[in-house]
Amino acid sequence: MPALQKATLVAGGGLLLVLLALSLATGAGVYGAESVLGYLLGAP
Repeated sequence: MPALQKATLVAGGGLLLVLLALSLATGAGVYGAESVLGYLLGAP
């Protein structure tokens, strides 16, 4: 179970970094990062 948890955390963290980098690369800047984080946290 701990190995599965670690793999899930690594995959989730990697996905978050990829989404963050993508939003910054498109020129959205901080607003893009905020909207990505808001989407992940379930904010409207």
